[in-house]
Amino acid sequence: MGAQVRAFGLSDSGLTLGLLALSLGCIYLYKIKTPWSTILLLLSIVTIVLTLTRNVYVTTISCFFIFIVLKRPTKVKISILKIIFMTCIFLGVIFVYIAEDIFHLINNLTFFDLQSTNSRIKGYHETLSLLSNDVNDIIWGHGVTSQDLANYVIDNDFLYIYANAGILIYVITIILYTSILFKGLNGLVNKKYTDPFLIGLITFLSSYPIASILNVVIYVYFPIALISYMFNPGRGVKEILKPCAYN
Repeated sequence: MGAQVRAFGLSDSGLTLGLLALSLGCIYLYKIKTPWSTILLLLSIVTIVLTLTRNVYVTTISCFFIFIVLKRPTKVKISILKIIFMTCIFLGVIFVYIAEDIFHLINNLTFFDLQSTNSRIKGYHETLSLLSNDVNDIIWGHGVTSQDLANYVIDNDFLYIYANAGILIYVITIILYTSILFKGLNGLVNKKYTDPFLIGLITFLSSYPIASILNVVIYVYFPIALISYMFNPGRGVKEILKPCAYN
């Protein structure tokens, strides 16, 4: 009947499949030297297209620009990328509170389909209305569930973590994530990390703030950040497991 069906494979949504495909594509952008690598890159691109998910499309474009920057990294480029990363994290927090004003500014541009955006904004208001100014709620969260929000969902990483686990957990999560990413970026400049697999993961991780503004994506990005940390040459999987080994 004219409907478009999003591809989601064995995952729970087109968003999840698209981000996983994008992470794979980022890796093979740096390894496109063999027919097998080319096939996997093309498979990733086709998968991303078939998810019909605009956030994945926008994040893919951002990854392409990050790829250009990290192809020949310099201290200046890495510093600019870090500033952009932290700025986007901040904007992701602020967006929750100013989204309604932004929506009204562009509402007259009828060539945009803003129905999903309008639904997100209502979801933000509904979630914020459930949060109190109690110190415990601010620090530890209110534990907002899908039943509390009726027909709305929380499509913003900051608000999702803040509403469920509190500002403290959000800050800790961002600090851990940022420390892993920035260590990787510094390693690229110092030529410490040269493996295409790790460079591809760092490229993908750098796109997190873009993807997190209009969707909850921490469940994809944070595990991949941990994988990147484990593949750190200075602290590989064998090194992590070594204390557990029997003599």
